[in-house]
Amino acid sequence: MRKELMVLLDNKGGKTKGGMKWTEVVKMLGEQSSVKVDAVEFAEVVRGLENEGVLKVVGEREKRVIRRID
Repeated sequence: MRKELMVLLDNKGGKTKGGMKWTEVVKMLGEQSSVKVDAVEFAEVVRGLENEGVLKVVGEREKRVIRRID
């Protein structure tokens, strides 16, 4: 999931420096996977990447945006 998340952000989120909406990322990952994306697991992956300094999450609840840090 980490790899696919980074690919999505590089391809879709990279076009705009604003990043991608959390809900949009979950939806897109779910569409390209045969396995349902678990919200808790997704949040853990994002938190781990954020702790590594690769991503930044801004906003709250449904307004959260995931941004790739260069």
